[in-house]
Amino acid sequence: MKYRQIATNIWEDNYIFDLSDKEFRAFTYFFTNHKVNMVGIYELPDRIICSTLGATLGELKEIKKKFEADRKYFFFNGFIFINNFSKHNHFSSVPTVMDTYLHDFNYIPQDVLKHFL
Repeated sequence: MKYRQIATNIWEDNYIFDLSDKEFRAFTYFFTNHKVNMVGIYELPDRIICSTLGATLGELKEIKKKFEADRKYFFFNGFIFINNFSKHNHFSSVPTVMDTYLHDFNYIPQDVLKHFL
């Protein structure tokens, strides 16, 4: 099981105040779900996202469009890129942690890395 820390000031963030309930659930789901890795780029099919959030594909498309326009998340070929992920997550430089990061990074297809980076 993975653990994610969420800053308590999220509840006072002006961006969060303006999100609808579904947008807020998507916003938090995209950085707390079990597929999130140490790189902040991971694969998650739309059908799983929709099922988890109780959203239609149309609603998900609009949510994705909003988050991309707001530069919070980016989407490409079933992959999600969490913008500013490394800014909000500080990892140890212990060899096992670094190995995990490199494993996660090397798992990402080259076309996805080129698109996001």
